[in-house]
Amino acid sequence: MQTSTYLNFLKRPVFAGYNIVSHDSSLLTIDVLLSSPLLDPNTSEKDATEYAYLQQLAEAISLSELCTSIKESALI
Repeated sequence: MQTSTYLNFLKRPVFAGYNIVSHDSSLLTIDVLLSSPLLDPNTSEKDATEYAYLQQLAEAISLSELCTSIKESALI
């Protein structure tokens, strides 16, 4: 699937937090935390559909066309 097609497919509300660190002129690290407003923070239930969507979104922003390497990807 082409990048633009893949990213257009993924359009749902999410919360995203980020931390940007510039190590030198050739390396920029961006840590991204994704969450969904549809996940209930007051329960331990995990909505499989929302977690699957967040996983797809994480994979989409990790495409080689957008970044050169992935240090770690985790879904909790």
